[in-house]
Amino acid sequence: FLSIKFPIPGDPPLVGGIATEITQRKHMEEELRIALRSRDDVLAVVSHDLRGPLGTVELSASALLGELAGDNWARRHLELIHRACTRMEHLINDLLDTASLRAGRLYLNIQPEPADAVLVEVLDLHAPIAEERGIQLVRESNAAGIDIDCDRHRVLQVFGNLIGNAIKFCRAGDTITVGAETDHRFITFSVLDTGPGVPPDAAPHLFQPYWSAPGHVKQGAGLGLYIARGIVEQHGGQIWLESGPSSGARFLFTLPISQEHRSAP
Repeated sequence: FLSIKFPIPGDPPLVGGIATEITQRKHMEEELRIALRSRDDVLAVVSHDLRGPLGTVELSASALLGELAGDNWARRHLELIHRACTRMEHLINDLLDTASLRAGRLYLNIQPEPADAVLVEVLDLHAPIAEERGIQLVRESNAAGIDIDCDRHRVLQVFGNLIGNAIKFCRAGDTITVGAETDHRFITFSVLDTGPGVPPDAAPHLFQPYWSAPGHVKQGAGLGLYIARGIVEQHGGQIWLESGPSSGARFLFTLPISQEHRSAP
């Protein structure tokens, strides 16, 4: 059926009204883009400028810790300052990375790296804090002898965000398994935990910036998974979640295998 709408006397012209609405919408979208760009620029500048005084506080606290070996009260407070500085440094780095991702300026130093060696370093970095929480951290990999084209520091950052989240939600007695599987072009890395899993209504929002699950005690700015996604996508890979509401969470991401290791399909 063909439906034709005739103008009613007194109504504004349809074509002109639509054109005006489209123009206003474009104007609002442009203003929003400018506002977001300005916010990210301010975040980048402020975050960069905070590094100087924060470094001074951290160095002074470390120096005093060495001088006050016998004063337990002073040492305890200096250790609190040192931990607070570390958290602030992580937040500053996350804000800078977020601004770089939004501006398309995240620098990657791509080199061939042995996949298994990266996994070994990941476990060496995170096993102590996992053991401290009573959580077992294990490795499963069939990537022996395979190199990946990646920025090693940034890949360790992705693993750090994924394993850090798993440790945060796991309980004593849980297990976190870091794995790797290969195909002709990519290695698929995974971080699987036996924790409580991710609620279905939360899963679509996990990789959004500044997002935290309702009812969750917020720790950090909610940027870790957003940055992890940006780093993986900058490498030409993908990152996603496989999880049930009570069966643990499994995060996976792909990275390209070095050219010399690729097999013909």
